[in-house]
Amino acid sequence: MSLLTGISIALAYSIEVGLVAVMCVPLIMISGLVQSCCNRRRFASDAEGLSPGTIMEQGLRGIASVQAYGLESKVGRDYDFALEPESKGKVKQGMVAGAVFGFTQFSVFVSFALVFYVGSQLLVKAKIDFVSFFTSVLAVMFGALGASTVAADFNSRQRGLAAAARIYTTFDGPTDGSHEDQGDVVPIEGDITFQSVKFSYPSRPDSSIFYASDTMDGVSLHVAPGESIGLVGRSGSGKSTVLQIVMRFYDITGGSALLDKNKEFTDLNVKALRSQIGYVGQLPTLFNGTVKENILLGKEDATDEEIIAACKLAQCHEFILNLADGGYSWAFLGLLSAVHLQIDFCYCLGYDTHVGPGGNILSGGQKQRVAIARAIIKQPKMLILVGYALACTCFPV
Repeated sequence: MSLLTGISIALAYSIEVGLVAVMCVPLIMISGLVQSCCNRRRFASDAEGLSPGTIMEQGLRGIASVQAYGLESKVGRDYDFALEPESKGKVKQGMVAGAVFGFTQFSVFVSFALVFYVGSQLLVKAKIDFVSFFTSVLAVMFGALGASTVAADFNSRQRGLAAAARIYTTFDGPTDGSHEDQGDVVPIEGDITFQSVKFSYPSRPDSSIFYASDTMDGVSLHVAPGESIGLVGRSGSGKSTVLQIVMRFYDITGGSALLDKNKEFTDLNVKALRSQIGYVGQLPTLFNGTVKENILLGKEDATDEEIIAACKLAQCHEFILNLADGGYSWAFLGLLSAVHLQIDFCYCLGYDTHVGPGGNILSGGQKQRVAIARAIIKQPKMLILVGYALACTCFPV
């Protein structure tokens, strides 16, 4: 747009200078076309394995294990090895970006030279006056400079296009339907029936977890409402998979999975189903915030009394109160004259204690008990505990 405006001003003050500028437009357009072609070119490396950022993240996240096994040198070598293809791609991208920018600047300054030469010849021959000469030349120059700045952010646009491609790949991928209005929204009782269920993970369709064999036809089980059962077996036998099917993290590939004897899990609304289930994973996740904020994720409108009741049931109320340091010592709390004031003060400090990123100020067992309190505060129809969380269940379920 700036180039067209500059040419229009040049034509208005000097037809000859304006025509020369028009003749230079194809050269500037060619430079823009080259730039557009380079924008569509892929410079990412085709290296196999993990990216450097992933290796760095895993090394820092598991720094205790890395140090315990003396893996510092190995992680460093892996990071260096992963950087090699990345660096080659960046070098190539830099060379192309430099060439594109240089060609764009070349086309612009060639246009400057031609316009200035023609304008100066017209000025010497007195065919245009000084004001018309400089007005037309400067209009073309500034218009061409505006067009040339398009190539200045070449690398930034490359990164933006790569990031957008990853985002849209995620958007276009499969969803679990939790944000959709599909499926039946019904209250559940908790009766679960699996009849000859077959299943394989979408990422490994050829490796079935539940399948027909000589001894059994998939997986069949029944859990009555109010009944507590435990799934035991060797690692990789599909215990967690059964629970993930109930939570509709995955859908079965064969057989029948019924809820309350007449509703297929695949026909139910995902969000409504999960709102009636309490779930504590094998490695429960706590978010960066206070203990109270993490528990309220299970029920946003829960009262303080409901929070305390859930924590007492999950046997985490006492240690939450012990988190009430907040810069105060227990000797100071003992100086509080009113008992109810001390309790309120402890509650405020304990439940308002920040757990840190991933709940890193709590031990593994403490995180599990807080996660259990978060799961049971909404009084779910079904409570699902995975792996080590079962060791924390000292309450009626």
